[in-house]
Amino acid sequence: MQLRFDVAHSPSLSDDVRHRLSRLAGSRLTKDGVLIITAREHRSQERNRVEARARLIDLIPPAPQSR
Repeated sequence: MQLRFDVAHSPSLSDDVRHRLSRLAGSRLTKDGVLIITAREHRSQERNRVEARARLIDLIPPAPQSR
């Protein structure tokens, strides 16, 4: 199962987050700026989908806490 996320064109990401995510993605980032996360650990496609989403969430840094 592959999850694709368009890092380069996502309106939800700030430039700082986009740059950090691009660095962390390494070879998983296509030349067009699409992050590809592959999950094959589970027999169920749904469980692999959940795993791929969790990995994406782990890569995106949390928003800074305002005081």
